[in-house]
Amino acid sequence: MHDCSYSAINYGGRSNIIEGNLIYDCMKVLHDGAAIYMFGAKNSVLRGNLARDITDSGGYGASAYYLDEQCSGCMVEGNVSLRINWPSQNHMATNNIIRENLFVVEGDAKIAFARSTGYIFARNVFYATGKIRFEGTNAVAIWADNLLYSGKGRFECVTLDNYSEVATTTNAPPNSVVADPEFVNRTRGDFRYRTGSPALKLGLQPVDISRLTVHI
Repeated sequence: MHDCSYSAINYGGRSNIIEGNLIYDCMKVLHDGAAIYMFGAKNSVLRGNLARDITDSGGYGASAYYLDEQCSGCMVEGNVSLRINWPSQNHMATNNIIRENLFVVEGDAKIAFARSTGYIFARNVFYATGKIRFEGTNAVAIWADNLLYSGKGRFECVTLDNYSEVATTTNAPPNSVVADPEFVNRTRGDFRYRTGSPALKLGLQPVDISRLTVHI
């Protein structure tokens, strides 16, 4: 799916699976959406999707995977986001899991959890050539075994009260490894890990994007 004025997939409901999609060049006119945008979803799964090359059109922005109001019990697992500065957006959502995803950003990156609670953020590989900013870190109940790399060596963890910034630290989130994942060839889209990669030491396996690598 590509060349969309708004979100490529706009969905909700209960116990649904959105899996194996290649999405790019969407959010070309409107904002506050994503490659995959979920509203009010319950116990649903976003898995094995590849979203790439989405430009922020302003306003409330554009992201790769978006769990919006009343989403709960959902899983965002094994997805890839390439060249999207806001890979994950979460808003007024509860008890969701984001794990084993690959987020690769050229420039500064952001993930947000405004007015959300009870999140698990685990075993993700997050690579940015610029800084990485987490907004609403107090919404995450569990951080576990994430591999984070900032080309500028800069992290911002922001505590929110509703939408207001309460405090900011310049450390990575807890229980994270800060290191280069050592991709075989990032510029050519080869996201396998080199021998001795910190990702392999954490037991992380590269996300298989071989089915979804058309013109990456």
